[in-house]
Amino acid sequence: MRPYNPMTVLKMSARFLLAQFFAEKKCDLGIDVVAAKFYELRDAFNCLPGTKLLSVERIMRDVFFFASDDETLTKAIEAVEVLGYTFPAEFSELKNRYDKAFYIYLNHREIWEASSLFAHSDTLSAQHWYRFHIPSHMTMKHDPETLGKLGSDISAYFWQHQQRGKHYIAEYQERHNGLQYIFVYLSDYSDIYEKWETDSGEEKLVRREECRAFNIVFIHNPEQGVIETYCMGGVKHAKHLQEAFCRNIFTVSIKNEEVRKNIYSINDLKYIENKLEPCPRLGVSNPRIVMMQFSIPETKRRGHSITVEDNSDGEEIYRSLAHDLHPANYPLDILKITKIRVLLDIMIDGVSRTMSITIQPNKCTLRSNFEELRNIGEQYLLEEGVDAQPRLF
Repeated sequence: MRPYNPMTVLKMSARFLLAQFFAEKKCDLGIDVVAAKFYELRDAFNCLPGTKLLSVERIMRDVFFFASDDETLTKAIEAVEVLGYTFPAEFSELKNRYDKAFYIYLNHREIWEASSLFAHSDTLSAQHWYRFHIPSHMTMKHDPETLGKLGSDISAYFWQHQQRGKHYIAEYQERHNGLQYIFVYLSDYSDIYEKWETDSGEEKLVRREECRAFNIVFIHNPEQGVIETYCMGGVKHAKHLQEAFCRNIFTVSIKNEEVRKNIYSINDLKYIENKLEPCPRLGVSNPRIVMMQFSIPETKRRGHSITVEDNSDGEEIYRSLAHDLHPANYPLDILKITKIRVLLDIMIDGVSRTMSITIQPNKCTLRSNFEELRNIGEQYLLEEGVDAQPRLF
């Protein structure tokens, strides 16, 4: 995603919405926001006091984040519509994603806050997510007492092993698509941070000791029977967190199986006999690998990649692989597949859609696909044996 730039938000947003936004934030820019030239708006914005600038930039960052990705904004719009609200005609007349993001912020604050929380969790680094399976349709307990026990359990673990996490709070949120989230915030190590503050109209650099928070995220997909856990620190921490989650939220114990870092098994897909197969039950046809990246031990090049046309059949990648490897006399057994791109043709409500999935041993773009396609993709990878994380019950 592009780095945040406040000037982009000011340029791309409709002036009447910016005027409403600054008025709502009680920021007097000293100009007519609607009629001012851009350089006047830019200079007035840059002259805001530090505390006011901090307040408006927090929202402008989220607007930039939502507007930078069509799917992220679509999810926010769906979250409003699922509550039975119908956007007025003026909403469809808004020119771009920045305007629509500001409109949702100004008119649907509760939805905005929840959507921001979920959207930021979607962008957490894929290398720190760990997945495991449970029986589908299990009932998740999320009353205050249960959340308190989960938070206490996790807090005790981090305090014992890392001497942090003494203070904690656990919060439950349900997304409009049925995904259930638990966010656990824990106190981190204290440190000294610098920031600008306004004192008697003068900006001063202040150094303060603060104890900030780090977070753990659990996502439960009841339809698919999947728990995804976000934590930093590796598999060892993930295993304990999964055990604590199941013990407190579902009151069950999980099997003593190793939690795998590489949860997607793609290496065996280099053999044509293991090629992806259609699944009529899920509406999946013509599954094919259109890109395969691999490494060859004891060669100077770190990585090799083979790509075929998107409209090719499921065996084209294997023909290309054999063609490229034959002159060098490399046997398939020594290849290590590091990344693949898969295309699935999926029939939903009589409409054929093509879903693109990029898979590496420890991550996959399934998290960023639309919910209905994502659920089908998750189930397909599970049935094809690509999703190799063991079931822990």
